[in-house]
Amino acid sequence: MSVPATELPIIYTDVQQRPNALMLFESADVLESAGGALAAIQDDVQASKAAELRAQAQKLMKDIDAERLDTTEGARKTIERINAKFNAPIDKLRRLVGSIDTALKNFMAAKAKKQREEREALEAAQRAEHERQRAEAAALHVEPPPPPPPIVVPPSASPFKLTGSHGASLGQRDNWKWRVIDIAKVPDSLLVAPEERIEKAAMNSLAKARAKTAIAALNLGPNDVPPTVLTDVIPGIEVYNDPVLGSRTL
Repeated sequence: MSVPATELPIIYTDVQQRPNALMLFESADVLESAGGALAAIQDDVQASKAAELRAQAQKLMKDIDAERLDTTEGARKTIERINAKFNAPIDKLRRLVGSIDTALKNFMAAKAKKQREEREALEAAQRAEHERQRAEAAALHVEPPPPPPPIVVPPSASPFKLTGSHGASLGQRDNWKWRVIDIAKVPDSLLVAPEERIEKAAMNSLAKARAKTAIAALNLGPNDVPPTVLTDVIPGIEVYNDPVLGSRTL
C-alpha cells in the first residue's frame, strides 16, 4: 500500500545514528512506497513533499553505497592481494615476451637487410658478367647472350615464421593502424558530430581494408618489400603497419 503524500515518512534524521544495512533497505522500501502517491503532483503541498522525498532518496542512495563499500572492503582487499600475487609473475612474463619480440623483430630486419645486400651484390656481379659477355660477343661479331634472369632471394622481413627448438611455432601478421594527418581532409562519414572526432571502429575497418587493397594493387614481386606506410588511401589519414607476433606451443 502506498504511503499518502501528506504522511510522507521522515527517514532517520539523527546524524549521530549509524544505520545498519537492514535499516537502509527498509528505508528504501518506505520511500519507494511513498513515491507512488507522488506520481502526479497536484498542489504545493505535494510538491513540497516530493522535494523532501527526493532529497531523502538522494541521501539514502549515498548511505547505501557507503554501506556497500564498507561491507565489501575486506573482500576488495582480498581480491587486490590475490590480483597482486598473480599479476606479478604475469607482468614479468609480459616484459619477457616484449623483449623477445623486440629482439626477434630486430633479427628478422637485419636478416632481410643482409639478404637484400646479398641479392644486390649478386645482381651487380651478374650484370658485370653479362656486360663482359656482350663485349666479348661484339668483338667476335656474334649474337650477344640474353639478359640473365633476376636473382630471387625470398624476403624474410614480413611476414615470417619460425619454429621453436621444441616445436613451438611463431609467426608475424600485419597490424594496420592509422593516425590523423589533417582532420580537415577526413571524410565526414568518418567523423562524429559535433566534435568532429574520428569514428574509431569505422576507421579501423576502413584502414585495414584500404591497406590490403593498396598492397594487392602493387603486384609485388618476390624481391619486393611491401610498404609499411600508406598516405594516399584515406584523405587526411596516414595508415601504417605495426606487425605483431603470435606464438603457439605444441
